[in-house]
Amino acid sequence: MAGCSTVAGCAGVYLCFRASSTHARWTAGFLLWTWILGLVQTDGIQNIQFLVGPGREDPRFRLTKLSNDILRPIQEVWLILLSVQRLNSLQSSAEYEFIPNLRRVFWAVGLVYILGQVVGMAVALTMPLPTPMSRGVDFLQDAIFCGFVWLCARILMAYVQVLRHLKEADAEATGLGQRASAAAEAVRRAQRAMRKETWGLALAFASTFGAYCLARVLINFNRFGELPYILMVVLLGNTLGSWFLSNAHKLPRGARAEVKPSKSKLPTRKAVKRSRTVPQKSDDVDAWHQKVKELSVRGITAQALLQFYQDLGRTMPHYRPQVHTTLDVVRQAIIPATQVRSCAFSCIVSEPRFPDKMVTHSWQNLFRDLVAAVIADAVGENSFEMVANLLEHDAYILGRLMKQRHTANRVYWICAFAVNQHSAICENHDGDCDSLTGQVHPRCRCSHPKIFSNTPPLLQVNNQSIYCEMNKFDDMMAMVAANKPSFSQVVAVDSRFILFRRAWCVAEIVEADSAGLKQHVQVHSRKVLKDNEESLRTLKVEDMTASNAEDVDFILNRISDKRVFNKRLQQLIFDDHGLLSNWHQLDTLHQMHEIGNLLKWMMADGGLGLIWKYWGPKSRRARGPNCAAMAAESESSTTPPVLQEGLHDRAPSRDLAEEEEVALDRSWTRVERPTAGEVPEPEVEATGYGSLRARFSFRFRSFRRLASLHEPRPPAGTADEKEASAEGQEDTFSPMKLLLYSLCFLAGATVPVLLVNIVKVLFRTVLEVGGWAACAITAMVALMLPPAPKRTPMKLAYPLAAGFGWFAAFFVSITPHIWSAIVVPCGLAYAYFVHAEEESVSWWWTREDAVRILSVLENVTEFNVVRAAVGSTAKVLMGGFAQMWMASKVLNVVGEVLRGGAARGLCTLSALSGMVAACFLHTWWLNTTSLAQAFDPPTSIALILGLFHWLVSKFIANGTKMGKTILIGHVLAMTGLFMDSYYKGQMSGASLFASVCFFSILAACKTMEELRARWKPDF
Repeated sequence: MAGCSTVAGCAGVYLCFRASSTHARWTAGFLLWTWILGLVQTDGIQNIQFLVGPGREDPRFRLTKLSNDILRPIQEVWLILLSVQRLNSLQSSAEYEFIPNLRRVFWAVGLVYILGQVVGMAVALTMPLPTPMSRGVDFLQDAIFCGFVWLCARILMAYVQVLRHLKEADAEATGLGQRASAAAEAVRRAQRAMRKETWGLALAFASTFGAYCLARVLINFNRFGELPYILMVVLLGNTLGSWFLSNAHKLPRGARAEVKPSKSKLPTRKAVKRSRTVPQKSDDVDAWHQKVKELSVRGITAQALLQFYQDLGRTMPHYRPQVHTTLDVVRQAIIPATQVRSCAFSCIVSEPRFPDKMVTHSWQNLFRDLVAAVIADAVGENSFEMVANLLEHDAYILGRLMKQRHTANRVYWICAFAVNQHSAICENHDGDCDSLTGQVHPRCRCSHPKIFSNTPPLLQVNNQSIYCEMNKFDDMMAMVAANKPSFSQVVAVDSRFILFRRAWCVAEIVEADSAGLKQHVQVHSRKVLKDNEESLRTLKVEDMTASNAEDVDFILNRISDKRVFNKRLQQLIFDDHGLLSNWHQLDTLHQMHEIGNLLKWMMADGGLGLIWKYWGPKSRRARGPNCAAMAAESESSTTPPVLQEGLHDRAPSRDLAEEEEVALDRSWTRVERPTAGEVPEPEVEATGYGSLRARFSFRFRSFRRLASLHEPRPPAGTADEKEASAEGQEDTFSPMKLLLYSLCFLAGATVPVLLVNIVKVLFRTVLEVGGWAACAITAMVALMLPPAPKRTPMKLAYPLAAGFGWFAAFFVSITPHIWSAIVVPCGLAYAYFVHAEEESVSWWWTREDAVRILSVLENVTEFNVVRAAVGSTAKVLMGGFAQMWMASKVLNVVGEVLRGGAARGLCTLSALSGMVAACFLHTWWLNTTSLAQAFDPPTSIALILGLFHWLVSKFIANGTKMGKTILIGHVLAMTGLFMDSYYKGQMSGASLFASVCFFSILAACKTMEELRARWKPDF
């Protein structure tokens, strides 16, 4: 035991030193907590019976028991927290909630679980045993525990759904052949990671929660000697599961920063300005700030940037995405487009407003990569290789993704679009040449005055031009950050990492870090990062370049200690929280984020699978003197340029058209692409079967049937409807029935001693744990069911929930009535107790009860016993149907008005009150001695009213007044029947009070439902 706890402690310490992410540190904390819990349990092995069972026999171990009962539930909640973090990362990147409100559900269940364990500990330490209260607390703990197990099962079910759709994506990518080999490999890596996550999580859950159930069985048999081995299995299972799931132990030490953080503050422009004491005219300062303010509101939206890129085929006919740089586009597209107004491009396409993000980039980078980096940030990607490929082939998908994420109107500050190029470089005095043709860029013929950094008037503090727009980037960043706290920086790194060798780019990065801005790095791909990482470690500010040599001297003169600056730059790039930290994090949280990205792209093309053709590296151009040859080859090619006529005028390629024809059987899920000359309208609301949301729901239809169950059915005759019909015909409960019949058969065929053990385990442990599990599941269903749409009744969720409520009503009393309704041998036992010996069933199962069942099973051939069993089974079914109907009404109302706040509290109270009322009423309903008495007046009238209510709700649409009338009549009739039964001595006062409360709360909830004008019950 001590050795197992030591293993957990060593693993936790190891991860503490290796962890580079928050999730890895949480995992290390979990292992250390497991180590402490193991030490406490090791100390308690001396009196294991007192440690695991309620009692206060030995006061010396009271502190040990107290520590164990506090540490153990926290450890179990911590274990679920790690899986919730990973699943939440996958959900956020996939933009789909497999478990709605996952974090809120977890914290609600986790806190209730810890509180229940603490209450149970307090009762066990303060009350003598056995008492009804202590037993009730034990059952309450079991119920909460089962709710916790339910959450774990939901998480595992979500993982299974992800694996299923990754398998489907693998088939799609493999079917495309060599064109999608990179995508197929990425999907297979994701499958391997998800399998490891699923099996590791199942191991941790099984070792923790399975051991709990096994321990309860052993405690019932007073077998305390085996409990230490169970504790050892739990410790090792949690340690190994969390160790391999974290994946942080694989983090190479080389990924860490090789320099220690420097405490010396780097000199920035603002610091230089503050250090000067030269008097300055207030008019000059005001003019400087006015120009900074004017510059800071020149942003461009992501949608406008994408539209500009799509129009390059018209504005710059010879544009080649693999060749032309940002400088080429500025010279031949941006400057000509703004020549008439002589202004910045952003002033034409956008309204003045502060940007959300600033983009730092190099003008020597491909313009396609610049746009791809911005769009990748808008769609939630860390690399832009996939986006760059889509920009060349199908940029319409990117527009849909941005609208889906509501980031199409996110504003970016890009110097190429924000700076007025006509006030500086439009005349092309440097003789810049086109990257494709090699010809000198044409000069602009505008007459706008040119203002450079040394053009008077100058600001005396820094000797810089007041009206120049190219020397105020740091002041602009500070002004935007002061007016918009969420302002951040996007670093668009080119494929050759030239950005980190450009003086102004490095200055912007360091300035943003000094100002405390959040920085996001967009690189081409992980492979490109690995190829250039070593060269970045030798980066020095002295080797940086700029278009203007004076700018290099200006920046170097501002740096007093260049050695400290270089160390700070290395730290900024390679530190655990540096620019490239996300790419060095190899833990499972980052892997789950990447898997979520795969799922997001899988749905980007409407489920056709064509997106995988654009995954992975494409052929890149060779820079240098061969550019002219490439241009000649491109012009002589018979294939038209990719963007020659713009995206909207481009006809789809032959292979794309053929593959879309193959997918005609899934036409209702295909993306409706714009025709020639048509500009796609933004989606106001994602509705219908052609939207991205509907296609995502189609791909995850199995999960939504279990979790949401409120999506409309697809059109008749579709493949989805056929599959749904086939699934609906499957008997889900057949394995359970077969298992129960097998257990009963084995029980009747074995020796009496084995029979006693089997019956005791089945009817004591299963009924205790399973009964409260049904109660917990019913409460969870009542809380988690989504509200039904106005015109779409939930035809499956409420009957299932009502079934759980019906089962729980019998389970709570710990009697075998429910088993008699399912398995005939259990009905035989009930018949024996009621008819043969004329005595009621005891609340707690004993060895004598098992012996009685044995005698019944031995005499199973007697006709009278069989007839009594059939009668009791039918009686239970008849009485249970009325309870099922009433429970379904409660859960129907709960699901309809579940909206949060006070309504959520009232609905929860209604569900719990309904369950309590059902527990009180079941003894009265089943208190009959013959099959005929099962149809007593209350049950019969309840069935008739239920049928009438169902008919009215089906044939009268939104009958608000009719619904209130029927409800009031129903409540009055049932209350009168209960009063009559009470006066005849057939019902207790407590049952009557519970019944009145039950129907009163039902009426209140129904009134709320009517006020919301959403009344459309399912029964």
